[in-house]
Amino acid sequence: PGLDELKTTDVILLFVRRRALPKEQLDKIRAYLDGGKPLVALRTCSHAFSVEAGKKAAPGTDEWREFDHDVLGGNYHSYEKKERRTEIEAVPEAAGHPILAGIAPLQWKCTFPLYFVSPLAADAKVLVRGAAAGNTEPVAWTHSYKGTRVFYSSLGCKDDFDSVPQFSTLLVNA
Repeated sequence: PGLDELKTTDVILLFVRRRALPKEQLDKIRAYLDGGKPLVALRTCSHAFSVEAGKKAAPGTDEWREFDHDVLGGNYHSYEKKERRTEIEAVPEAAGHPILAGIAPLQWKCTFPLYFVSPLAADAKVLVRGAAAGNTEPVAWTHSYKGTRVFYSSLGCKDDFDSVPQFSTLLVNA
């Protein structure tokens, strides 16, 4: 409901997980993005419009399995199942990027499992990375899709919203 508002919307803040939508609804999202309007996508958007492997989408619905790869510039394939605590830090190469403005300290901890997303698209610009159980992965980056400015972060669990001021600033800046 309300997807007709995309015609006049300045930015989409997307937080969706494994939803096959009616084709006409997914077409409205595609048209918005094809029109070059910006997107801020969080956490489970890496698998936003595709149902779980081995399951079929409901009749009358459509999937966009390439959304992560094409739009976000990601490559989600799993998550850290053993360690729930992730060390987060801004990458030195991104110092001075406007999305990182006002974030202090540039290192913090999160209680979410680290998403495995590498390798990213060649033109993705990593801003923040996370480390857990000996693995290091990008957790926030920018990308371009058909002229659309895209920001994605695998951050976005409840604790991030409740008690991580760096996440709030990152989201507002994005």
